[in-house]
Amino acid sequence: STYYRYNNGFNKQTQVSSVYFGVSNELLQKYGTLQKIHAEWLKARTSEIAVMTEKNVYSNFANYIGVDVSEKDFNYCLFAHPSSDGEFSGWRYNVEIQNTVYDGSKRTDKLTYLFEKTGTDNTVSSEELQEYIKWYSEKFGNKTVAGKYSADLFSQVDANKTDVTIDADSTFDISGFNSGSGLLNWFYGSVVGNVSTEELKNIKPIKIIEETDLKGADEEIASRLLVAVADVDDIKAEFDANSKANKATVLFRFATSEYVSATMQHHNSTYILEPVFLPTAGYLAQETVYLDFDIIDLTFVKNDVATVIPVVSNPIDVIAGITAPPTSEAGGLPLWVWVIIGIVCLILVLLFINPLSEFLLLAVKTVCAVISAPFKLIASLFKGRK
Repeated sequence: STYYRYNNGFNKQTQVSSVYFGVSNELLQKYGTLQKIHAEWLKARTSEIAVMTEKNVYSNFANYIGVDVSEKDFNYCLFAHPSSDGEFSGWRYNVEIQNTVYDGSKRTDKLTYLFEKTGTDNTVSSEELQEYIKWYSEKFGNKTVAGKYSADLFSQVDANKTDVTIDADSTFDISGFNSGSGLLNWFYGSVVGNVSTEELKNIKPIKIIEETDLKGADEEIASRLLVAVADVDDIKAEFDANSKANKATVLFRFATSEYVSATMQHHNSTYILEPVFLPTAGYLAQETVYLDFDIIDLTFVKNDVATVIPVVSNPIDVIAGITAPPTSEAGGLPLWVWVIIGIVCLILVLLFINPLSEFLLLAVKTVCAVISAPFKLIASLFKGRK
C-alpha cells in the first residue's frame, strides 16, 4: 500500500490511500482493459498519535503508555493546539487549563500511541506504525477491532465492512485551500507557503503504471502518481519485478480521507494557564486506516464484453505512515500566532513607507466617512426638527 497527502488546510491534508499490484499481461490481452475493481475493507479512525521530536521529552512519558494516569501521581502533561477544523479541539493529556479560550478542549488521561523521532527524519513509517499497533494489542489486550487489535488504538470503527466496485472511468477531485478571501488565499499560499490552493481534478482511481511515470526525481514521481515519496523505490522495484514476470503494475486509488496533525507541547506540571508559549514536544496526528483490505475480483472489458475474474489474495492492513504538520511553526509557536505577527508587521511597514502610508490613511479615512455618513444625516435631521 501507499498514500499521498495534499496540503489544503491548516494542519489538515487530504489523504489518498492506494494499493499497487501486478496483473498478467496475458489477461489484459485476452480479456481487454481492466475496467472495474471489486474490493472490501473495514474503515477505522486512529486515536491521537503522539510523536516526540525533541530530545529528553519521550523518557518522561514512555513508562505511562497505555496507563490511565488520572489516579496516579504523574506531573507531566501534553497539549496540542486545535487544527483549523477543530479535530483535536485543544487536545490535552493529564492537564487542567485555566483559560476560557480552551474550555471544552478534549482531555485524555491515557496515551495509546507514543513514538520518539528526534533525528532529522520525524516520520513514522507505515511498517513502524503497524508493528506498534500489534505490540500494543498484545501487551494491553482488548482485541475487539477486526478481531486482532486493541480498541484503545481507535477513536472510531465502522460497524460493517465497506464493499465497493470502482469503475476506471469514474474520477474524483481534491479541493485546494480556500479561506473565502482571495487575499488570504494568496497570503497563505505564497507568503506562508504551507497550503496548496489549486484543485486537483479528474483523478483516475485505476492507473496502469507506465515506465515514463517513473522518470525524474522521487518528489516528481510521487506528485505525478499521488504516492508517498518514501514508497517510490518500492514501487519502482515492484514495477521491475512485474515487468520481468510479464505483468502490468496497477495502482488502485481506492479512498480519500482527512489527515490532521498539529504541534504538540509539554510541561512538567498538570496545571497551565496559557499553553501558547509552552516548549515544543513534537506533533500529534490522526488518520483513517483500512483494515483487512481485500480485492475480491477484477472486471475486464473487450469489444463491449465484460469478463469478471475472481482474485485470491491475503487481506492486508492499509495503514499510512505518520508525517509532521505541513505548517511552518518555528520556535514552537503555532501557525496562527505567526500569521498575526506577520499581519501586524505588514501594517507597520505600510504605515511608514510613502506613498503607501498616505494611501492607507486615505483609505481608512474614506471608509470611516462612508460608515459615519448615515449617522451624521440622522443627527442633522433630529437637530433641524428640534
